[in-house]
Amino acid sequence: MTRFKKLHCVTCILMIFFAGCWNKQDHHVTRPDIPFYSFSGKITDWDSDSTLAGVKVVLTAAVLVYDVDSVFFRGVSDSLGNFLITPVYPGKYFLHFERDGYPIGDRNFQVDYSDINRDYRVPKIYLTSRLRLDDMVYSGKPMAIHNTTCWFFSTDIIQFKYENSKWVVEKYLPNILKDKNIKACTIIGNNFYVTQAPDSIIVLNRFDGSRAGGYAVSANLTGLAYDKAGERLFSCSRTAIFRHDVTIGGFAETWTPPVVQLEALAWKEGLYSYDNSEQVLKRYDNNMNVIATYALIDSKTGRQIEKLTDMDFDAYGNLWISGY
Repeated sequence: MTRFKKLHCVTCILMIFFAGCWNKQDHHVTRPDIPFYSFSGKITDWDSDSTLAGVKVVLTAAVLVYDVDSVFFRGVSDSLGNFLITPVYPGKYFLHFERDGYPIGDRNFQVDYSDINRDYRVPKIYLTSRLRLDDMVYSGKPMAIHNTTCWFFSTDIIQFKYENSKWVVEKYLPNILKDKNIKACTIIGNNFYVTQAPDSIIVLNRFDGSRAGGYAVSANLTGLAYDKAGERLFSCSRTAIFRHDVTIGGFAETWTPPVVQLEALAWKEGLYSYDNSEQVLKRYDNNMNVIATYALIDSKTGRQIEKLTDMDFDAYGNLWISGY
């Protein structure tokens, strides 16, 4: 018992001694400094290169190297289009912009151990609608609109009528191309013109779905559009836009815009194309020069539509899409 008391006393003395030494040296625990950097640049309009004020630049952290409290990092372009976000930390992010209150893009972005300065072109906003029936989205298949009637190519050809601000099914037509690789459709007179990969345009009667003709083409077409006033048929492959001689079936003119993945065409007082690679809608003048570039925004959800299969305008000038 005596030996235990002595050991206990020695332990207490040592504890008091070391505690006093610690206090005298004023020790404190600090975390190492976390390196941080800045992300800056200039925002301009996609087409005109004029600077844009009030565009929000948003970084959303995906994987950060260091443990920080923030997930979102934001900046806004000033009157000269310049923006600055600081601090930003090393790691991987998603980057998007907000123009006129709508989000555009969601691209990968990485911050290494240095400041970043990059300029960006931001497209205009174009509100559009997915083809819906009672909140069911029809997507991934060709479609065509004539005035206020729409045809959607699925297992059957579904005919819709636009009434009271919604699409209502009118009837079903047999789809003799249901097992074929069809990409796009447009209407000329009483017929559907439908692209069938890899090298054909098939003509179907739009009242009963029966075959009414067709011809071979020398490209794998992904989009079709018809200029009724000018009696011109346009098509596109992934990398080129064509104007057809409908009676002969060949290409009368060819344009190769600087894009990667053309997916769809539509006509409304001019030709429109959609590029799935850049995720933008482009409008052309009569000389096939791009005069406006848009991000497509779903008018119901307010979110950007990134990929689509086909698109067309109704009689009121509204753009409808078959998209993902």
